Amino acid sequence: MIRRQVQVGSATRSDTLRARLELANARQAVLQGENSLRAAEFALGRQIGVGEPVRAMPPEDLAPRPLELTMEEILQLAEDVSPLVRVARASASSASAEVKSARSVYLPNLNLSSGYGWNNDTAAFSGGRTSWNLRLSMSYPIFNGFSREASVQRASEAERVARLQETDARLLAREQADGALQALLTAEAAIGIANEAAAVAEEDLRIVNERYRVGVATILDLVTSQVALQEAEANLVAARYDYAVARADLQAILGREL
Repeated sequence: MIRRQVQVGSATRSDTLRARLELANARQAVLQGENSLRAAEFALGRQIGVGEPVRAMPPEDLAPRPLELTMEEILQLAEDVSPLVRVARASASSASAEVKSARSVYLPNLNLSSGYGWNNDTAAFSGGRTSWNLRLSMSYPIFNGFSREASVQRASEAERVARLQETDARLLAREQADGALQALLTAEAAIGIANEAAAVAEEDLRIVNERYRVGVATILDLVTSQVALQEAEANLVAARYDYAVARADLQAILGREL
């Protein structure tokens, strides 16, 4: 189109040179993109244990999908499946058992024993007398240098710390889930904005093309609109990528597909 306009005198030699420069830059960008794609395919192959480039299969639909769970359900699920919460809960249970064990020294010790006896006044295995015995004893330490009290106090403090750590782990799990959820919602909103920006840039380029065709706009206006459309489309791709990553992060926290 620019060559025809130069031939009929509606464009200048500078317009042709600018167009050729933009074409050369675009070709160079394509080469760099192909190299980056090749490197990414080899990196993906390495991740799955394949010594050759592997191309990722695009999803059937890149549009945002509604979540199956409410916000409170997501936070509760994150708390329930968190490994840190499970470890902290087990530690708190163990500390509680230690407290019960430490307090058991306040109970008296009961011993029950029984026995069977046989004796004979003569050197013979016949005859003789047999006897049974049953013995019950109880002991209770009245004072042991306050060691019982110290043991109970240490166990109680350990239990209190374990409970606090469990609570903190629960709060951390909810915080991480909420952060991932908000990142997902932000990425979803960004996709809508990027779609609108790409549509506006595409319409702007169409108008500038018509204006340049009739000689009203300059080559600089045309190139500027083309660059704006490319940036809008790149922003849309980046927004979709951020959404996919945010959704994957949330699924990793919850341990299930959404």
